[in-house]
Amino acid sequence: MRLMKILKELIFVSTILTVLSPSLAFSLGPYTGVVLDSLTDKPVEGASVLFYWTKSIPQIMHSRSETIAARLIYTDHQGRYKIPSVSANFGLMGSLESTNVIIYQPGYKVYIISIRHNNPYYDPSKDPPFKDKGNNVELERIPPGFNHTKHVELIDRALWGIDYYPGLYDRPQNELPWEKMLEAKLKEGFEKQEFLSRVEWEERRSREESNRVWEEMR
Repeated sequence: MRLMKILKELIFVSTILTVLSPSLAFSLGPYTGVVLDSLTDKPVEGASVLFYWTKSIPQIMHSRSETIAARLIYTDHQGRYKIPSVSANFGLMGSLESTNVIIYQPGYKVYIISIRHNNPYYDPSKDPPFKDKGNNVELERIPPGFNHTKHVELIDRALWGIDYYPGLYDRPQNELPWEKMLEAKLKEGFEKQEFLSRVEWEERRSREESNRVWEEMR
């Protein structure tokens, strides 16, 4: 009985701290760079550059992730991009969990990097070099016989960290009607949808691959 009482008190305190947590805002960025064609070293104009950040929120038994913000811009005629500073509210106990960068242009392999800020096992040397400012990214052209299906899956996994609604997947599916979810949606969901609209080029080729395999099996 005493153990149950202690657990209830801990849950109550955790809930109060979460509700009453002050807005501890920090600034992330700005981020700048240039996107280049790895073969010609020429700038890639119109490439989608998506940044998003997640925070870790400790709970009684575990921590959960939540999207802080997402920003999508396109490179200019010189291949340059600039993500302005983003105000990040971590709450009382939250901390920056990850910075994620996804750069995509139809006809090129996607560039993905996820910097895990609070993971003691994260080894930045295994990722491509990345700087907040003056970061140069070289996109590789898609070679003949490229597997577009796996490419689409890779892009989709990289976008998993963007929630349409904070904590949505921890809630019963019928708790919020679609209209209320739409009202409550943060801009991050729309950034994600706009980015995915560029991936339609890949999805069409993925369907062509599937159809070709199906025809060969018949």
